[in-house]
Order: sequence, then structure tokens, then C-alpha cells
Amino acid sequence: MVARDIMTTDVVTVNTDTPVTEVAKLMATKGISGVPVLDDDGCLVGMVTENDLLLKLAKSKSHPRLALFGLWVVPDEAVENAYKDARARLVAADIMSKDVVTFTEDDEIGTIAATMVKKGINRVPIMRNCKLVGIVSREDILRAIAEESGSKN
Repeated sequence: MVARDIMTTDVVTVNTDTPVTEVAKLMATKGISGVPVLDDDGCLVGMVTENDLLLKLAKSKSHPRLALFGLWVVPDEAVENAYKDARARLVAADIMSKDVVTFTEDDEIGTIAATMVKKGINRVPIMRNCKLVGIVSREDILRAIAEESGSKN
């Protein structure tokens, strides 16, 4: 069995300039834990995952408790507003993982599954040249295994 046999072809994607808040809403409403990021030509340039959102947004929250040379304490409201402003300006390109593991439509499911386990990833884009043609998730692989075992009984 190869990727083409089990991949999801209706892939939810975002552009590099999609605001992070929109990426998070999209992932939450679609019930997905990662989304491919495409450039203006529709080529894959990265992936935003739940981890990217959680880790990078947590790092962007700074606590500038003291102002110039520590002479004035910055009010909590000012700190929170600065965080909200910074978060609102972040886009997918700012937080995406750029080193994305990809496969082609003809790659074997066993190879894909082994790579996913070894690298601790939950989904891999399926590519034809630079174009995204599908995605294979761990769920897709589990479903294929279940269907295969069901057909043998």
C-alpha cells in the first residue's frame, strides 16, 4: 500500500501571511493538530503544529516588569496589551517549522509510518514536485491497518 491509497486529498492549508490567531481558530474548528503552510505559488514552505503555536506563543510573551533603567514598574495592563499586540502581528511564517518531512504519492505506508514514529511527527505532506497533493496522518495509517485486517477476516 502506498501514500496515494490512504492520503487525505482535501487538505486544510494556510498561507505564510495568515495571522496566527486565524491559524489557531482554523485548527480548533477543523479538529486538526497541524496545517501545511503554502507560499504565493502554492508550494509547501512549512508546517504549523499545535507545538509550534504553544511553544512560540509562550516564548513571545515577555514580562517587561521594569521600564527604562528599572526606574518605573510597568502596570500589568500594559504588559498584557503588549502581549496581545505582539500576538496579533504574528503570522504563520513567524512560527512555522521549516524543515518538513515530506513523501510522494508512491512512497510505501510502512516507510512513512516508520519515519513518523522515529521522528515523532503526526502528519506528513504528500508532494508532487513542490505542490501539496495530500497529507497522511497517523490516523490515516491506523484506519488503513484496521481496514486491511478487517478484510482478512
